[in-house]
Amino acid sequence: MDNEQNPELMNAPNSDVLKYQLDCLKIEISQIESVIGRLETYSQNARNFSTALWVGGITIMAGQDSLQPYIFLISIIPLLFWFIDARWVRFTKGPIIRSREISKFINGPHLQASISSGRLEDFTVLDVMGKQYRGTEEYRKRTNLWHILGYRTLYLHYGTMVALSILISLVI
Repeated sequence: MDNEQNPELMNAPNSDVLKYQLDCLKIEISQIESVIGRLETYSQNARNFSTALWVGGITIMAGQDSLQPYIFLISIIPLLFWFIDARWVRFTKGPIIRSREISKFINGPHLQASISSGRLEDFTVLDVMGKQYRGTEEYRKRTNLWHILGYRTLYLHYGTMVALSILISLVI
């Protein structure tokens, strides 16, 4: 956070500015944890709901002789939720990158330089979603949807349901 953006901080002693900025950083760390937790809950809810829909669809279609030839179509449910879940996972990547950058700052030489100067040096606070990293190669790599679709937790969950849908349709 720039001192020039807040007139009250412009007249404050450097130690007060640094204390305020570090307090903001503490708040940001707490917010990052909260955001990641909430997004992971959304992801888990998507998995739970897709499983319930898939099991229900298989059960209904297997119980109806006229629908049994179409059981393979139930594989559409996990495919759709695979993409939905991957998007929720994708949203967590900005805060995760931000958390790593905060860790580098706290554990690196920049914190000591900030303490010496009385204000944060080369570091912006209150960027919970990590928007400032969007143009970086790391951000592009970690938020690539096709890369995320290949995460083991996703492809094992949804890929298994797709494969089982096809297998059940072949067996019945």
